[in-house]
Amino acid sequence: MLGGRFYERLREALMRVAEFIGNSTAEHMVVQAAAAENPLAATFPGLMTQDERKRALANVRRQLDSGALTLPAPLVDCLELQLHNMTSACIEALARLEENKGAICDALLEGRRFRAIEDVELLAGDAHNCGRRVAVFSTDAGKLVYKPHDMRLDEQIRKFTERFFGEFVGIPRSIAFGDSFGVAEFIEKRRAEGDEEARCFWRAMGGLAAFAKLMGSTDLHLQNILCHGAKPYIVDLETILSPVFSERAPMRSSGAHESVTRPIVSSLIMPFKVEDTELSVLVNTEEDGIAPIVDGQIVTVLPYLSAFEEGYRAAYAHAVEQREAIREAVLSFPPDAKVRVVLRPTRAYWLLLEKLCHHAALASQESRQRSMERLGGLLREGAANMQAAIIDSEVEQMRRGDVPYFHTRINSLSLFSREEELVPGRFSVSATDYVLDTLNALGGEDERFDLACIARAVGKRSPDARGTKPGKTACERWEATEVPLSPKTAAEEAKNLLEEMHALGIEKPGGHMAWGYTDPVSQAFAFCGPGLYDGYAGLAVFACACAAARPDAQV
Repeated sequence: MLGGRFYERLREALMRVAEFIGNSTAEHMVVQAAAAENPLAATFPGLMTQDERKRALANVRRQLDSGALTLPAPLVDCLELQLHNMTSACIEALARLEENKGAICDALLEGRRFRAIEDVELLAGDAHNCGRRVAVFSTDAGKLVYKPHDMRLDEQIRKFTERFFGEFVGIPRSIAFGDSFGVAEFIEKRRAEGDEEARCFWRAMGGLAAFAKLMGSTDLHLQNILCHGAKPYIVDLETILSPVFSERAPMRSSGAHESVTRPIVSSLIMPFKVEDTELSVLVNTEEDGIAPIVDGQIVTVLPYLSAFEEGYRAAYAHAVEQREAIREAVLSFPPDAKVRVVLRPTRAYWLLLEKLCHHAALASQESRQRSMERLGGLLREGAANMQAAIIDSEVEQMRRGDVPYFHTRINSLSLFSREEELVPGRFSVSATDYVLDTLNALGGEDERFDLACIARAVGKRSPDARGTKPGKTACERWEATEVPLSPKTAAEEAKNLLEEMHALGIEKPGGHMAWGYTDPVSQAFAFCGPGLYDGYAGLAVFACACAAARPDAQV
């Protein structure tokens, strides 16, 4: 039985999808109608008064009702396709819940049988595979999270973490039905409160970071981690394991892959911003975040960095101690289980989908086709290493209004879209082999490197322990200097800069040094590349110039 709230939610979700598709065209029609009364509105829509906008809107409605004005055919096609897909996906989800009710209730609701679905959140995730989305169903027996993708690995990962990292990481219980969908328990968000619980939470997050490094997880931003008291839960496991792209670890001539491990910053747990929004669990202080509350204030990891590092060390040491048992457990994962591969940021896809819904792109079938061709060109320009099959798949999925979705299997080197193998050998290290490589690499040097990365990525963002801002660097002092420097002073300042840069180096396992930086826009910590202006080549040139200007042993 479906409650009245269910139909209301469905209507709201359909309206939001329709608004996304038709908003640009609707606004264009209103502006054109207003221009008949106020010609400036056509060029400067912001000059319309509220009364002019109301009259223009009423005029557009009358013309649409009378047939004097019609919606462009491509817009109607997009609306019909996406609303049909969303409705069909919702019906499919309901049928699957009903058909598998007994197994779902036994696994996730302690045997309580639900008789009614009282509410639903249909826009809990992005649209993939013909409008299918993650949905949260509220039943009279409890909440359930429906996920229309392969969840065979989820319960295996839950048992794995419970056995080896249960002190730090929570994974929702789940049940999978083949490789097409599954259902997970709903984790009720509850922030940690008070200093002691906050310390425990940030220690657990440190352990979670070590777990993510071992598994090769790559998408653990704020929206994919929840909290229940002092325990963090990973609620999106689509990228809990990840392969390594072939350009990052080329195959040896013997056919074996080069061993490679990702730095801890790859998990997206470390601080980073997107359009001024902090998406890291560690430093987000928004009301919708999960950071603990102490004395009525949301507290980030910064005052608890020592607890975070302690948790990281503890989980890391446990992984070293249990190395062989972990290896056996990883090798027992279902080899054909699917894990998602994120080729581009989801936000980039959404921005492109928005452009495809612009009124000019939907004005005629010809403009629609030109827009799709232009989309393919943009996607090719944005990633030179993307094969044609990937671009074609992206375009086709976006034509349906979906966010492109790709996956691999945990023991495979191929990239798939749905069941089609798009690019054989797209990866040089499978998701499973990556975990085994990382497991083999665990040791003192690797741990020190990780902790140094944490100190740089997190610790450098905070004031010092006394609550005062650190003094200016040599670079900041030089930028603040207004008068030209004398040759002697310039050489001295260059030496100071070189010393500061050298001190920022992080020793990698094997003894090589790496230099990182904090991106001025995203505020994310990353390592320098080989470039001249922002990489190792530039550092080398600067160091040589310093040595020429100050030919002493210290330089």
